[in-house]
Amino acid sequence: MFAGMDEHVVGMQPGESKSFSATVPADYTNSLAGKQADYTVTMHKVEEKQIPELDDAFAEKASNGEQKTLEDLRKAISDRILADKKRRIREELREKVINAVIDQSKITVHTLLVDDEAEEMLHQLEHMLEPQHLSVDQYLKMIRKTRTEYLSEIRPQAEQRIKRQLVLDAVAKEENIVATPEEIDALFQLYAQVGQELSRSEAQIRALTASYQREKAISRLLELTTDPDPDEAVEEEIAEEASVANAEAAALVAGDLTDEDVASGEAQSDPAQAEESATATTLSTEPMTETTA
Repeated sequence: MFAGMDEHVVGMQPGESKSFSATVPADYTNSLAGKQADYTVTMHKVEEKQIPELDDAFAEKASNGEQKTLEDLRKAISDRILADKKRRIREELREKVINAVIDQSKITVHTLLVDDEAEEMLHQLEHMLEPQHLSVDQYLKMIRKTRTEYLSEIRPQAEQRIKRQLVLDAVAKEENIVATPEEIDALFQLYAQVGQELSRSEAQIRALTASYQREKAISRLLELTTDPDPDEAVEEEIAEEASVANAEAAALVAGDLTDEDVASGEAQSDPAQAEESATATTLSTEPMTETTA
């Protein structure tokens, strides 16, 4: 209902009809914006929002029986907010640490690798659009960009993704980080549990192994740059800045990437493996971490 319409319907009774004119707001998103329009409104029923009492009965109903008292519900909500804040801070910290290490590393990425990664990102976008029954061409038409323009626009992101992979692979190699067969099997089971069952092809296993080893490399970087208890960041977010500064030291772990490292990164740009990797990385990394607990 537009602003200015309510004054015409206030006081109407169920079954009553009324005709009136009103100006469509100037910020309305179609050709009628700012113009006068004629309306005929029929009131079918009148409802009033009832705010329930904040008591134990409400707590049990609002939590689907999980919480029996209002105090329990308040604590559950508070715990969830705190957990969400910890997760957000940890994700921000992860990105800052990784970016700091990348900035301290000497990496030269071949333009062909960047082109391949940009194409892979477009391929992943295609998968993301499928549930919405949209094709890439339809999406590009909606945002008024050509395929070439879109690929050019995402090239910086593609280059950063490659650098991220190469740095994490170097950290994993330097720190002797590996993904065990048991961990990979557990990951396959996790994907199956959330309805994303993956084929156990060699390419899929390689992609999942590389993805999980990079996840473990991130955990190792956080160990090197943060306090033993990362949850303390919730109480003192300023610790994040100190951690980023310390990441410069962690860059020494990765060292300067050699031609061999870049070659290994190029080998991973094989289209078949890239597609497997795109499928593998759609699952949140949190359940992956849980499998090591």
